[in-house]
This record gives sequence, C-alpha cells and structure tokens, in this order.
Amino acid sequence: MVWHGFGFTFCRVKTVATLRDKVKELEREEIVNALRDCNWVMARAAKQLGITERMIGYKVRKYGIRKEGSGGSEEGNAHGWKESENEHQA
Repeated sequence: MVWHGFGFTFCRVKTVATLRDKVKELEREEIVNALRDCNWVMARAAKQLGITERMIGYKVRKYGIRKEGSGGSEEGNAHGWKESENEHQA
C-alpha cells in the first residue's frame, strides 16, 4: 500500500520473518511434536529426533516448551514431565 502526501511517499512494509526465525519456529514445532509422540518423555523424544537428552533439555528451556495442561494436577515429576522407565531405578 502506498500513500502520497506532503511531497513524501510512504510504503507499508510487510514484516517478514528472517530465516533464523523460521528455523527456530520449525525446530520448536518438531520438538513439541516429538514430545507429544513420545508421551512427553524427553529421553524418547531426543532419540526420535537424533539428539542427546542434554540437547533436548536445553532446547525445551530455550523455547519455553511446557507440557500441555501442566497445572500441577497431571501425573509426572515436579516439572510436569513423565520420567522414562530407566530413570531412578535402584
């Protein structure tokens, strides 16, 4: 859209997401999809994505990903995450 007035031409510039923004959004969506597919078990989701558990933990914090409906009433640990079968066995 172009406006003319007072000898100036004004253009409305559509804000376009940068490639970096698009990559971040795609990465976040894929992590959330993997977590859903794996019943929110980060170890399984990391394996499905081909990354380490440490890396998925970092990215979950980076993107502020939280389990849907984690108001404290769902089964899981203090963070709302279900633990994998291999964790905390003695």
